[in-house]
This record gives sequence, structure tokens and C-alpha cells, in this order.
Amino acid sequence: KLMEANYYSAVYATKAAIGSMVQQQGGRVVFLSSQAGQIGLFGFSAYSASKFALRGMAEALQMEMTPHNVRVTVAFPPDTDTPGFQQELQGKPKETILISETAGLLKPQHVAQTILKDSL
Repeated sequence: KLMEANYYSAVYATKAAIGSMVQQQGGRVVFLSSQAGQIGLFGFSAYSASKFALRGMAEALQMEMTPHNVRVTVAFPPDTDTPGFQQELQGKPKETILISETAGLLKPQHVAQTILKDSL
């Protein structure tokens, strides 16, 4: 389920858009990962794996798209106040709660604005 939501959805969307970016010799693909895509996170084995997969695809895709002037950005935000985060809290182990508290909780608008600003 998490691979479908976090990885394959990005694969399908990228496949749909990348051809026209290559044809026009420019563009940017932005993937939204998570801090759990940079380090394994206690209690989130499947989630971290799905975000690591996204990161791996993005790194390879960046190399493949460089000759076509298509850039690839991966964002790794900390906890973001979304419906998914609220659902996640219901089963989050206390060890993981202690880890995530150190980064704070971001608003989705802040994450989006930061990604847009950094991608320009």
C-alpha cells in the first residue's frame, strides 16, 4: 500500500510528464519524500522503504535527464500537518514520537512554498 502511494504514484506521474519535458529540452520534476527517506525510522520500516525507493529513482533520473535539461528535485520535509500525519499519530510508537518532536510540525503551505522557492 505504501509503495503504491509513495513510490508508484510518482513513477506513473513522471512517466506521463517526462516525455514532453525531454521533447522541449527543459523542465523540473519534484518528488516529495520525507526525512524518513534519508534515514531508517523506528516503527516505519515500510514507510521509510517507500520513501528511500523514491529517493533512489530521483537520483538515477537526475543523471538520465541531465542531457535533456530536465532537473529533478527531492524534498525531505519533517512531519507535516496533513490528514495522513494525523492518522499516523494513532499508531506511532513512543520512540518515534520522541524522535519526530525534535524537528517540529510544519504546515503544508510552508513545505510547498519552500519547495517552490528552492526549485526555481
